[in-house]
Amino acid sequence: MAAGFGEEKIYTKKLLGITAMERLVGKGQFDELLGPYIIKPPGKPRLVGVDDKRPEIKSTAEIDFKEEM
Repeated sequence: MAAGFGEEKIYTKKLLGITAMERLVGKGQFDELLGPYIIKPPGKPRLVGVDDKRPEIKSTAEIDFKEEM
């Protein structure tokens, strides 16, 4: 900087990832500030035991391939 180069020339700024940001501000404040902007896609279907608490996926081949017919 003493040689005349500005900060933008010698430093880079990097945005924190979601997990690091959540740790920095705390989960409650993170959800309040950024929650509406985060989209969490549903996970992939998995084979689980009968006692699993997650909701069952209702799907049939007819529904899955409706556009193909």
